Amino acid sequence: MSETKQTKTCPYCAEEVLVDAIVCKHCGKDLVASGKTKTKPKKRGGCLKTIGFLILGVIVLVVIFAIMNPSDSSGPSVTQSTGNASQSSGNQQSLSSDRPTPTPAPVAPSYQEICAPMTDMTEAQWKQHTGSLKNSIATDWSGWVADVNAKAFGGFELLVDMDSPDVAFSVQDVTFDIPDDVALRFSKDLPVIFTGVIDSVSNIIGSCQIRLDNASISPETIQSLQAEFENPFTEDSLDIAAFEAAREAIVGMTEAQFKQMASQLEGKNIVSWSGWVENVNVKTFGGYEVWIDMDSPDSLLSVQDVTFDVPEQLALSLSKDNPINFSGEIESVSNVLGSLQIRLKNAAVLP
Repeated sequence: MSETKQTKTCPYCAEEVLVDAIVCKHCGKDLVASGKTKTKPKKRGGCLKTIGFLILGVIVLVVIFAIMNPSDSSGPSVTQSTGNASQSSGNQQSLSSDRPTPTPAPVAPSYQEICAPMTDMTEAQWKQHTGSLKNSIATDWSGWVADVNAKAFGGFELLVDMDSPDVAFSVQDVTFDIPDDVALRFSKDLPVIFTGVIDSVSNIIGSCQIRLDNASISPETIQSLQAEFENPFTEDSLDIAAFEAAREAIVGMTEAQFKQMASQLEGKNIVSWSGWVENVNVKTFGGYEVWIDMDSPDSLLSVQDVTFDVPEQLALSLSKDNPINFSGEIESVSNVLGSLQIRLKNAAVLP
């Protein structure tokens, strides 16, 4: 018995062709391009493969996460974890409260108690004694202003004498930094009360010297200071009375105050000052310099007070103790062992 083959009609020539034909045997047309022929059904396996790959990817990610974040398989529940965290926080607070509070710095003995044993101690004993004093607090110590120094790299340092100003050969015993705004208001021998942290204790040629850090000055001392340092030399030209005033002013001045006064004098012109020839010096690199004593030659401990250059002819004509009148411009002002010394430039000897 023969098998009956299924057929279909060609859309171009209307002739019968097999259902699986892709080209019409009658007209030669492409039956697949016409879109009207029966095509094979699509396989559904591709969708299932995609779903399978997605599931496999999720499993791989879960495994990687588990490896990177290990946990106890028998770990506590969320409630237990919260409880443990609370307990841990409580333990931390307990540990914090159990920490010892910082020990306050010890109060230092008085200056006299610190320094009294110095003369009877060996160097080794002294170092052990002073080493134990570092960082202790010197509270409300009192002394007198010995000086105020302008520090090399800026700022000011107060030098305090712990002995009365009446004591012979009294020197600075305690030093500490002070603010710029009060440095010029201190005068020598002014009483001062202060507090600070001991940084070092030294034996300087038999003198007990203490350096303080973070020092403060008592309000009573601040109130006793002069309002501000006044400039006594406001005129551009100065007569001889200005020299006498400056020489008298330096007696109670600190170094800081003197430097301030010197800066105010430099550059001013002096008019018709008079003194006596102390000496005529031959300068190292040539030329001559006259030294003038502003006091009478009869004065004890008389020294040169004013110096300036002079030409050779004039230099050789000057004799010691001869009176001399002169003018010039102040180049520099110095305090040499309590003696005011002025250097002039552009000076001229007057008739």
